[in-house]
Amino acid sequence: MRKYNDKANVIGNILREVRVNKKCSQTQLCKKLELLGIVMTKEDLSKIESNKKIVKDFEVWGIAKALQISLDKLFDEIEKEVA
Repeated sequence: MRKYNDKANVIGNILREVRVNKKCSQTQLCKKLELLGIVMTKEDLSKIESNKKIVKDFEVWGIAKALQISLDKLFDEIEKEVA
């Protein structure tokens, strides 16, 4: 598996931060994703948040939509790293 700075994804830390700030549990986020047609388990979400799971493009879109944030917000961390 290809990695960036030993991470399987670059959105995990921001995802966790935003989710917690919005007082949304992993279970609640999974239910919101399911309403968008995206099946994700709490375990999947936990692996994404700990940067251990690759995230598919439609999952990134769904996460942003479910949390009502921009796609750009999810990529804030990598933007800061390369700036």
